[in-house]
Amino acid sequence: MNTFAYISKNLCRSHFVSVLADEESGQALVEYALILCFVVLICIGSLQAMGKAVKSPLKLVVDNLSKPSHP
Repeated sequence: MNTFAYISKNLCRSHFVSVLADEESGQALVEYALILCFVVLICIGSLQAMGKAVKSPLKLVVDNLSKPSHP
């Protein structure tokens, strides 16, 4: 095998490997984004479900914090 063919074959192989590595990192990024979306949806759903139960205690805290303190 001549030198040019050997070098071009190895360059193509290394380029192919680097392209595969980039696709795998992109796939991992998409998987992490999907997991994050799933967690956000769970948080939104649970906050909506508990919203009425949490509203009055939080309102009480906000009302107490907004009152001026007397030194």
